[in-house]
Amino acid sequence: MPKVLKIIGTIILLIIISVVTITILFSNKYPNDEPGTITKAQYQSLKEDMSKNEIQEKLGKPNEKDDDINEWDYKIVDGSTITSKTVSLHFDPSDKLELKLDDDYFNPNKKTEEDNTNTDEQEKTNFDYEISSEVSVEDSVGKTVNWNGDSKDVIRDVQVKGKKDESKYITLKLNAPMNLTKNMIETQVNKNTLKIVKSIVEDPNFDSEIKNITFFWYLPLTDSYGKDKEDVAYKITLKNSTIDKLNLDNLTNIQLNSVADEYQVLFK
Repeated sequence: MPKVLKIIGTIILLIIISVVTITILFSNKYPNDEPGTITKAQYQSLKEDMSKNEIQEKLGKPNEKDDDINEWDYKIVDGSTITSKTVSLHFDPSDKLELKLDDDYFNPNKKTEEDNTNTDEQEKTNFDYEISSEVSVEDSVGKTVNWNGDSKDVIRDVQVKGKKDESKYITLKLNAPMNLTKNMIETQVNKNTLKIVKSIVEDPNFDSEIKNITFFWYLPLTDSYGKDKEDVAYKITLKNSTIDKLNLDNLTNIQLNSVADEYQVLFK
């Protein structure tokens, strides 16, 4: 009898160990079997104002995150392939999802040069609005900036998001002008930001309502380890309600750091 009880006890112990092991394995599983990844269906399920906790429950931890600009990045999964493309999720100061960018990877309306035939007869897409925004930037502040003797394109990336007949989110990643002091740089960044906003708002080709415009201004910065890198120095967001209040005919008197919905200086 004791021998039988010992065998039963051993079996029960093995079962408990197996259950615990399986539980641990599955608790560490990521939704796509790979950490920091996202599929098209998951991307489409993310809604404005979702919290970081809600998103992490859906996707697991991000592949990369930048706490300075409150951004999470996930690698895009296409079928069984992890691509080199990423989705960037931008959160507001209360850690609610404000904007999601996929570099138009999931945008079925993204046009190529071959698609640009009979443009006048086609309905405008976000890509058309991106082109209009790029023109507005270059018309307002020029095509290049000087970084310590190196000529850099002002535009790093422009994205416009929003479904058909919906207001648009505009995200501009731009190289900021260099200057002698931090205060002089900030003054020029504010001036250029307002000039671009004015140009976009007054552009007859941008005939869709704007939800908000977010600027990421980059500069060549030096980190704590003495390494040089190009990184975001200013993040500025203007919502539609704020843009409507601006006197765009008198830009010099607008205190941008006071009226912007978000104004972050991310370097010392």
